[in-house]
Amino acid sequence: MGGVQHTQIQDYVILCPGCPVPYAVYLFVVSHFGPLQGNRWPSALSLSQVMQLSGVEATVISFSVLVSASSTSSWRKAFSCLFEVIQSTMRPNVITFNAAISSCEKALKWPSVLGALEFMSGFEALPDVISLNAAMSACEKAGQDLMALHLFRSIPTRLLKPNVISFSAVMSACEKTRQWQQALILFQDMLAAKIQPDIISYGAIISCCEKGGKWQYALSLFDHMLQSAIRPSIISLSAATSACENSGCWREALQLFQIALESHLRVDVIILSAAISSCEKGCEWQQALVLVESMSSLEVQPNVISFNAALGACERAGQWQKALRLFEDIAAFALEPTILSLETATRAVEQSSALCGRAALAQWLDESERHFVQLLAA
Repeated sequence: MGGVQHTQIQDYVILCPGCPVPYAVYLFVVSHFGPLQGNRWPSALSLSQVMQLSGVEATVISFSVLVSASSTSSWRKAFSCLFEVIQSTMRPNVITFNAAISSCEKALKWPSVLGALEFMSGFEALPDVISLNAAMSACEKAGQDLMALHLFRSIPTRLLKPNVISFSAVMSACEKTRQWQQALILFQDMLAAKIQPDIISYGAIISCCEKGGKWQYALSLFDHMLQSAIRPSIISLSAATSACENSGCWREALQLFQIALESHLRVDVIILSAAISSCEKGCEWQQALVLVESMSSLEVQPNVISFNAALGACERAGQWQKALRLFEDIAAFALEPTILSLETATRAVEQSSALCGRAALAQWLDESERHFVQLLAA
């Protein structure tokens, strides 16, 4: 099938007008295996025109496949094709509507998605769980958490059963608006319904608890995910590490860092910065420096947040030499120190002015003052 060429299909259709081969088969073949696979709409549309000219009868199924062939940027074309079906003698079914809804969901057109849902009832094409999942996803991406929750609660009233995608979509909506209590209720309902959470579900609920300041729940849910033999994602790890940062749980942050390495996940600067910050709050300056030094071997470009956290850890521990070296590293990485960088490093030097000498301290403060002026003027 992969070797079928668009021109070969067109030639076959033209040479065999009125052939009994279903119209949808041709659309499916050219959409998924044609030379324009990366931009499926033009290929499917041109074949549609060829087959109409060749006398091959179009069906609701064929138009459904044509709508599905539209790309994210072609949601208007998807609706245009849907209206073409509506204006014909054919009656669109739930598959046709779902194809258009999915196109709008990917294009972040949530009002159009809700409009299509309402429109379905007029054609006795009742929305199914796929329709509602796409609608909830569209609302979630647009930050419309109340609408997503309303759609979720309408599922049983439509005599349908939510699936893991349904729960993940509505919990993701709660995450964006920091509704951690509602997200936990949904997660408990999910388990009660014997629906196994997936990596997306866990990522949503862990992030929601982290953003809500409930680090205990976030870490507990991360452990629950590992016990369920689900491999962590970078999203769930970032959320759990950020929860450690907020609570100063540096041991747990280091454990999460180790899990990321063992899972062969590409650790990013967000995870490392959060882990360094947790070490700062736990007064573990040595661990903070180990994490900073690990960035080079992990090919992670540090940012000023990473350095500020390590600076804070050294300053709290009275490690003024280390603080000065970190401050110099900021410039070495072509980063611009912030006022926090300067204040933290200056405090570290002031704490040990007797050791470094008054002249050195005066020079440091003079250089710091110039940096302050530059930052304030920027």
